[in-house]
Amino acid sequence: MTTPEAHPRSLLRIVANPDPKSDDDLLFLFLTEDAVFLKLTRTCNNICSFCCDTVFWNGTHMDTEKVRARMREGADKGLKRLFLSGGEPTIHPDYFAIIEYGKSLGFQRISTITNGRMFYYPAFATRAVRAGLNEVIFSLNSHDEFTHDALVGVKGAYAQCVAGVENVRRLGCPFMMNVVVTARNVTQLPDMIAAFHAMGARSATFQQLIPTDRDWERSRSSIYYETERAREPVRAALAVAKKLGFSPEFKKFPDNFFEGYESQIAEPASWAMELGEIDWRRPDRHAPYKTGGAVKCWGERCSYCAYHPFCSHLMEHQSTRNEARFDGFELDASTANVAVPTRVAMDRQPAAPVRVVAPDAAAASSLLSACRDRRRSARLESLDDASALPRDVAVVASTPAQLDAAAALPHPVEVELNVDTLAWLQTHPDWVREKGERLTLYPQVFLRLENARRGQVDLKAALASLPLERARIVNVPACLAGTLEPPPRESLATEELLREVEDVPAHARHFFFKGYLAKSTRCEGCAVNDRCDGVHVNYVRQFGFAALEPLR
Repeated sequence: MTTPEAHPRSLLRIVANPDPKSDDDLLFLFLTEDAVFLKLTRTCNNICSFCCDTVFWNGTHMDTEKVRARMREGADKGLKRLFLSGGEPTIHPDYFAIIEYGKSLGFQRISTITNGRMFYYPAFATRAVRAGLNEVIFSLNSHDEFTHDALVGVKGAYAQCVAGVENVRRLGCPFMMNVVVTARNVTQLPDMIAAFHAMGARSATFQQLIPTDRDWERSRSSIYYETERAREPVRAALAVAKKLGFSPEFKKFPDNFFEGYESQIAEPASWAMELGEIDWRRPDRHAPYKTGGAVKCWGERCSYCAYHPFCSHLMEHQSTRNEARFDGFELDASTANVAVPTRVAMDRQPAAPVRVVAPDAAAASSLLSACRDRRRSARLESLDDASALPRDVAVVASTPAQLDAAAALPHPVEVELNVDTLAWLQTHPDWVREKGERLTLYPQVFLRLENARRGQVDLKAALASLPLERARIVNVPACLAGTLEPPPRESLATEELLREVEDVPAHARHFFFKGYLAKSTRCEGCAVNDRCDGVHVNYVRQFGFAALEPLR
């Protein structure tokens, strides 16, 4: 049975009012990760020109007892991966003891990301692996010695890292490569793929550099490049990887770089995990945005930054809020009272529709009654008592069982389209036809590809298989809906989304779960391109950009 995915949330606590210089914030709590991610040091033995972490450095190592406490916290939550980072984690004086403690706590995968220089020493590499380290991620930023040494600021660093790679390989420990892509190495991507494959790396991750405040003015002419410059090197590297049977990962590059290589588009959740890189915890970052201005870094550097779509989403949300033009509001009946920001937003849009989320009709009744002058719908866990709803209230159905119940009701019905609800609709064409304009269809969105492959439908084929002459379709591009104009796109504002704007995790969940849309480069030639937002990225990852056919 296909069920809606919940917005992902961290299992661990979030540090309140984190201080970037405090050891209390050494645990990074990402949105969907199953790992305890620890920064062991606030120092490094390299001086990389692109490093965004130096703002946190003070030349110290993390207190080992605090590290152990964080590890226990993660193990108690059932997390199975321990990820050791820095600064440079291998120079922590208790590095081996930390690995051993992680193994004793039952972490099944203990990984470290390192510049590799300590692994140059065979005894160090042997001791780390014997302690329990079972994955090494080497930061090797070129296959070329001169380029790597120039980027990390240490002559001889390349030779030490490559020797460390060989030591780890001989020990039988799996390893992969991590590359920060800059203006200095962007044209080397195809050659790096070949070199890393020859070294025996399991895979390689290539991350586009994000223009942070510290580096932008100092290094803009030496390490930054406009993102579009990477298109051809990335596609050439993908071709080499395909020929070799190598498995690269490209992160923070535009999705349409991967047309024909859609499996290389990163999971939306993985982008969500890394929003901390733009350091939204800093008050000076979000203060101007909170008061209605642009985010601090908005402007010239946007064409160099992979987070531009997300920041655009943030600012569009603020604009939508200021101009009172939300598509509608989603209210949770389990909350005792509607939050003040939500009430304010709803008062400014007295005609905007409302959806109430509740266990059953009885639990939804109070909120629905308070919104009687609006178009209303209810997403209920059980439709057993749905006949008690006012007849103008639409019921949402996302399973065949809910459709069975909805079919016996006189109410409007909104169907979340997935493989199960599609099968039900295809076996009840008379009901679909009879429901007519009182039937609304929209695709279920899946945050993870593994779930999309189980539940996501081929929209073009699905919609063409149903008698939908009078039904309402939303959130589907025109080319997939079989229409000459794009159907409306609607996204209801949740109470979480309407809280204070510095609650970036809420915005991240909304963007990656609902707003992370993709378009083909061919869409530029579509007659309705300027009126179409595209389709969720996981639809493209499953069915390919080829599914999007420009209308001429």
